[in-house]
Amino acid sequence: MSGLEIAGAVLATFPLIISGLEHWKKAARIAGFFKHIREEYNKCRREVQFHQLEYVGHLKQLLFPIVGDLDETKRLINETDCNEWRDPIMQGKLKERLQDSYELYMETITRMDQSAKALQKELCFDDTAVQSKINNEATRQASPSRSSVLSHIRSKIDYQLFKVKFSLRELNRREHFDQLKECNHHLERLLNTSDKISALQNTPNQSSKRVKHLEKVFLAAWKMSYHLFKALQMSWNCPCQKLHFANLKLEHR
Repeated sequence: MSGLEIAGAVLATFPLIISGLEHWKKAARIAGFFKHIREEYNKCRREVQFHQLEYVGHLKQLLFPIVGDLDETKRLINETDCNEWRDPIMQGKLKERLQDSYELYMETITRMDQSAKALQKELCFDDTAVQSKINNEATRQASPSRSSVLSHIRSKIDYQLFKVKFSLRELNRREHFDQLKECNHHLERLLNTSDKISALQNTPNQSSKRVKHLEKVFLAAWKMSYHLFKALQMSWNCPCQKLHFANLKLEHR
């Protein structure tokens, strides 16, 4: 995939991670132990949303100068499956925008894609087990005894492992979150470096234009002063005109 495609893939992964979290929550509620993982669940969800928000903000900063329109930039971010993410012209503009930072930027965005997918896998470690317990919700509603259904769910070894894995694998999730944080930070620094270099490259041209403008202004002022001096000189026809000499410090340039 191109760098722009990978950037879009990372963007599309965050909703899948949150969807995985919702599966944990729904299944845990059915089993009756959500209160035991509520704090960790909320903490995990907030962190996912934070990294998502940070990444979306970064993409807006990256894409707006390329796209040239704020509404179009927002549309591109909201539609991660649109053709623009695979457009070679857009990819070329991205490379031009990042300049020397492009290769390292691509390596970083690839690592971020890997970390996001690893986190998604960590939070959706057993879709079959999760979905089967969610489907039991319909059975529970038709059952005469809710307690018997809950007892049946709790007796399932795979579902107990489901509970344990969420509660005890915080270190695994923390590692993936730290990697996302590091990648987001590096992407921001690389983009800022590229923007600073672009600003420096444009500065000499702006300074040169300003100097040329000032030269024109000073030349016009010199010409006006010179003509004024000549007019005054010609109006003095008295023999003592040397005594009326005014040194205006004018130099020929």
